[in-house]
Amino acid sequence: MPKLPIKVQGTLNRMKKEHQHYVEVKLIHGLYCVFESRGVYDREKKRTKKVTHYLGRILDDGTFVEAKHRQQKQEGAVQNAAQAQEHTLPELDDYDRKLLTAISMNGRATYAFLGELSGLPKNTVYGRIKHLERRYGIKYTAEIDVEKLGYFKFLIMVKFYGKVPSSEEMRRGLSGESKVQLALSLTGGDYDLLIYVLAESNKDVNILSRLILSNSVFVEYPAEWHTMPFYETYNFVPLREELLSTLDETSTKRASLFDESMTEKKRTILKREFAVLNELNKDAKIDFTGIDKKYGFDNGRAQYSYYKLMQKKLLLRTTITMEGIPMKYLGVFFLKVVNSKDLTRTRKVFLQHLVEDSGRPTNRYSLVGDIGSPYGAVLITPVYDNSDIDSIRKSLAAYQGTELKLAVATNVLIGRMCYRRFDNAYSVQAEVLEDTYNERLGQKTIYA
Repeated sequence: MPKLPIKVQGTLNRMKKEHQHYVEVKLIHGLYCVFESRGVYDREKKRTKKVTHYLGRILDDGTFVEAKHRQQKQEGAVQNAAQAQEHTLPELDDYDRKLLTAISMNGRATYAFLGELSGLPKNTVYGRIKHLERRYGIKYTAEIDVEKLGYFKFLIMVKFYGKVPSSEEMRRGLSGESKVQLALSLTGGDYDLLIYVLAESNKDVNILSRLILSNSVFVEYPAEWHTMPFYETYNFVPLREELLSTLDETSTKRASLFDESMTEKKRTILKREFAVLNELNKDAKIDFTGIDKKYGFDNGRAQYSYYKLMQKKLLLRTTITMEGIPMKYLGVFFLKVVNSKDLTRTRKVFLQHLVEDSGRPTNRYSLVGDIGSPYGAVLITPVYDNSDIDSIRKSLAAYQGTELKLAVATNVLIGRMCYRRFDNAYSVQAEVLEDTYNERLGQKTIYA
């Protein structure tokens, strides 16, 4: 049985209790397929044989999707699981690509607008969106400018000597720190653990690093700990609710964010704006009238606050993350600069690679950022099949003056990645290509 994400394991444990016969999970084409097995006496051969039924699959968020058809034999069940996958996850057509990109750029876009954008009738758009939501486990969330909340981004990279803590141990050691937004256990590279954190200063991140490494879990494992600033250049990491819940009016460190004695122009964020931001981070499709009722706002205040947050660019956009994509694993590329002259000469090649359409349901990279120790970049990609890795290696090899190393993220311990289909015409890389190399990706689509 493959090593399962905690939510998948939880659903499997529940199913084992509910089913009379043995239940197991098999990883088939990146999907967690569930089978029920039982022994049946074969009178002709006078022995018991194993019969397996395909029950369905478990999404990464723990949701169980029941199979439409079940086969009698195990071989048939495996084949049926693959067929079910092909039925559920067909190749994207141009309409699906446009719709996925549109809701990645504006998660609150109306069906009427999406119809105009895609050229499909409104009712057809509604059906397609619902199908895409089920197919890819789409969740709606908020892309927030954390720097406007007073935070800087850092990576903590850990290399253990000898024994490595288990995933459960590392999760336990990190889950209590609200400033930890993402943690990946790694294998095959120079590091065993990648931690993405938000901190208010270098002093703050140093204190946070010491708190983590002195935790009762990690203190037992000799390791090297490296902390470095991380400058996101492509995509983002969704914020954990644990962080936003600390940003309330009782926080003295954040008093300037909410101080009602200050003029509105000087205030970074109003209390009601924060409430809207918090709710959108949990579910960006939430009805604004529901927020008004929950917090006792006057009718329309939540919607007004939403537009103010967009105007301030504290809320960059409502967007999506696909939690049910059929990826095999996360690849983490470490790109180290060894020759700045060659790097500059081939920089355009690198930028073009980053914004190129992957042909997959999601962008090629879920997160890209620059680091300074060693000087280079970290690129995280969902891997659908081995050809993805081969293609990326080949493309990055053209970016001269660098050394490339690959690690595999065996588990997402804390937080979540953002899997979406961002319109790369709006990326930082597209801006550099246009401003520096006079190259445009095309006319920008307006998603408002």
